[in-house]
Amino acid sequence: MRKAMLFLLAFAAGWVLQAQQITSLDGAREALQNERYAETKSYLQGYLKQHPKNAEAAYLLSIACFNLGDFDEQFRAGDIVLSRSSSRHNISWVYQQRGLVHYFNEEYEQALNDFSNVIKYAPDEERGYDWRTQLYIALAFTAIKDADAFDSINMRLPKSKAGEKHLKLAEQDAQKLLNLNASSLQGLTTMGSVAYLRRDEAKAEQWLQKAIAAGSTAQSNYTYLFSIYLKHRRYADAADLLISIIDRGVKYPYTHYYNHAIGKAAFQTLLARYQIQANKQPNDGSWPYYIGLLYSDVEKNYDKAADYFKKAYAIEPQYSYTANAAARAFLHMGNYDAAIAYARRAIAIYDSSDAAYLTISSAKYYSGQPDSAVLYITQAIRLDPTDAWYYYSRGFYNKILHRYDDAIDDYSASIELVGDYAHAYKARGDMYLAVGKRSLAEADYRKAIALDSVPQSGSCAMYAYLALGETDKALDFLNRYMEADDDKGAAYYEAACIYALMGRTYEALQYLEKSFIYGNRDYDHMQFDTDLDSLRDTDAYRRILETYKPQPFPEEVLPPLPTAPSGSFNDVLRSLAPHN
Repeated sequence: MRKAMLFLLAFAAGWVLQAQQITSLDGAREALQNERYAETKSYLQGYLKQHPKNAEAAYLLSIACFNLGDFDEQFRAGDIVLSRSSSRHNISWVYQQRGLVHYFNEEYEQALNDFSNVIKYAPDEERGYDWRTQLYIALAFTAIKDADAFDSINMRLPKSKAGEKHLKLAEQDAQKLLNLNASSLQGLTTMGSVAYLRRDEAKAEQWLQKAIAAGSTAQSNYTYLFSIYLKHRRYADAADLLISIIDRGVKYPYTHYYNHAIGKAAFQTLLARYQIQANKQPNDGSWPYYIGLLYSDVEKNYDKAADYFKKAYAIEPQYSYTANAAARAFLHMGNYDAAIAYARRAIAIYDSSDAAYLTISSAKYYSGQPDSAVLYITQAIRLDPTDAWYYYSRGFYNKILHRYDDAIDDYSASIELVGDYAHAYKARGDMYLAVGKRSLAEADYRKAIALDSVPQSGSCAMYAYLALGETDKALDFLNRYMEADDDKGAAYYEAACIYALMGRTYEALQYLEKSFIYGNRDYDHMQFDTDLDSLRDTDAYRRILETYKPQPFPEEVLPPLPTAPSGSFNDVLRSLAPHN
């Protein structure tokens, strides 16, 4: 009787343990299904300590860790699945997760092996072919770039057969995808990309249009199709494609580039398209926003741009980028009060808008408040500590405030983030010179010259030459720069600064006046710019100040401030205040 009881107790205990195991795995599945990945991971790690060979638990853990970004643990769990599981489905998914990790780490050979195993274990599913086609295109593109056959900035077609091996493999996988599913978005996209990279533009256009019509939002479809349209000056087609992108809400970073490229080539064509869409969809703020971009980025007509940005913001006041676009336009116009007001609205909508803090810092500088400018740009840096321009801007303000060591630190941070930042090298050279470190200054000036060897809009090499005492080279570079820069107002202002630094007052004053005649709006900056110090006591300089002094702006009537956490903006400012 006692033996029977012991047997029954053991059986009951085993049944309870089995029930607990089932319950625990069911709980893990439920947590995973509801995207409680940390909970899933914690529970299954404990479970696997007791049952280290349970392939089902390891599979669930690998999925949770993949979503948490814990790739070491994901791979360890995946090893259990690959060695213990009999489920082809689970094995294929483990290989897919691994392939994605390798792919996005640009470990292409490992990724290729993993995606091939996905196909091996799930040959009738699209996902293996889907990812392997993308990998083959990435490998082909890398080969094309390495062969200097593709200009990814101007989206020019390749000039060689580099990458053909991988293009052929991508085409084969894309065809298998289309055999499995004739509407496969990745299949259509890959066929278009392969044809484009082979310079078969007619075939590329057909495939790319099919992919877009089928609903693909892959950026390459738009990028390559735009390249074809712009190359052949098919501006109406390019404009229609851009309209369709905006209408779908597919707002890639490239969208601004497309807007600028078409607008520069066919301003009226794109403007007319936008205006038609604005009339069709009066409640969609996208259209006045992109019209504003046309006027600001292409025409440099900031007055009109501000009007359209204001319309966009009035229609859709929930978007911070619209408010900040208006703020930037007002900043260019010299209306600093309105710029700050709209930037504050951008922050009220989205309190992590580093771009809005940048706008306020610029407005504070132009208003003669460099201390406040430092305060606001510091917050922009806190929000995005990887933007080299933010450090450069703070370095400039610290220079104005004679905080030379702080400026050196900021310019050095810019250089650390962007190694070929010529302006940062030149500016840091000025600071080294100011603190008596001449050899370091000269090294930075030489570096700036090496990086800025081609005169173009925004060049700074002429300043570096001048600082080194190489006056003839400075003037030669300046003359070539003025020929190259379409923005004559900006180019003539730089000429005024160079001649003023040389002590050639007559030429400096001539170029300074010409800069305003040709559209220079940096009136306030001119008053603080130390490059022009040698001109300030002349009657001609005072006449220029009086002649081109901007008229006062009417007060802007802004829409009500959107609801925001109480005191959020002021709390941020208090957190930035210096402490004893």
